[in-house]
Amino acid sequence: MARIILLSTGHPPKDDRIFHKFAKFLANADHEVTIITSTAEIKSFEDGIEFNCFFEPGVNFWQKLRRINYNLPLCNPEMVICSEPFALFSAFVFKLKKNKKLKLLLDVTEWYPENVANKKRGLNKYATYFLLYFLNLLVSNLANGIIIGEELKKKRYDLIAPFRKKEVISYYPPLSLFNVSSVVRSENIFTICFAGLLTSDRGFERVLQVAEKLSLRNPDVKIRLKLIGKFIDKGMEELYRNASKRTGIELVNWVSYEKLPEELAEADICVDLREINFIYDNSLPIKIFEYLACGKPVVYSRLKSLKNLFSEIDFGYLVNPYEEGETIKIIERYINDKELLRFHSQNGRQLAEIKYNWEIEGRRLVLFIEKFFNA
Repeated sequence: MARIILLSTGHPPKDDRIFHKFAKFLANADHEVTIITSTAEIKSFEDGIEFNCFFEPGVNFWQKLRRINYNLPLCNPEMVICSEPFALFSAFVFKLKKNKKLKLLLDVTEWYPENVANKKRGLNKYATYFLLYFLNLLVSNLANGIIIGEELKKKRYDLIAPFRKKEVISYYPPLSLFNVSSVVRSENIFTICFAGLLTSDRGFERVLQVAEKLSLRNPDVKIRLKLIGKFIDKGMEELYRNASKRTGIELVNWVSYEKLPEELAEADICVDLREINFIYDNSLPIKIFEYLACGKPVVYSRLKSLKNLFSEIDFGYLVNPYEEGETIKIIERYINDKELLRFHSQNGRQLAEIKYNWEIEGRRLVLFIEKFFNA
């Protein structure tokens, strides 16, 4: 048994990967697990996991680093798994000062520094990119090992940290939470679900337009759009209000991870028409695996990451998100063919049970972590 801290400076304490996947699985493997985040004030003990989290708005880099280094020794950790480069740098400072035997792992789930630099403009964008790329190179080599969410991201870390142990531990959902909910289609109601951030780059506008045109083309069927998520843009919120006057739309605010399967239960299919850009094209969309586990056929943007992962798509369709007509015709196949809907539902759940589930990934996580203590 090892004392392990999961440290994050950007994620909530009950983030699905940190709490529901890493922490719970490690605790069940008899490790002593503590979660420390700087995003919420929580001091509690749940499911065998300690929360020692804090939130201090307006603090600068050094103040946050000092607070993390105050919390870390309270748990006397043998390993710290860090969700961001800054979290790992903070843990490394603690290692130098207090515990040189401490094992540090970096958990990579995003394209860094693109996820920061792409929000900038002009020369500032390129300056930010090169500065953060160098910092990421440095931090990656301060770690003892690197956990990476998918193969496409691993290539970068093979290049910038060639001598560090690495393991791909993906984003698949725990089947203990995500149970199959059979597709039982009403004769005259068809429910399309869109979950996540309700933003333009995630394809929210396109989904609204598709739902509206499906309603016009299929007057004998009530097309119902269920949205599960949150707005971060007032413009998108206004689009939703206008569209809801013309199309049947239900908005469910962001729900906790364990409640998501319940909200997905009534959906016939799940749709995601996100942009095809560098980050999305080279990243696996996490929600698709949750839809498969719930037995929901999917209509998704034709991303390189999905084409590389699945040799055959027999649980839904990949489409050009900018070709509205193509998407509409494919969804109409489901509207008019219950057997196709049922067939794809069963195939998706079967894939989740055989391969794309956290029960398999969690065992690989435990084996990777134990390598650092058995060496």
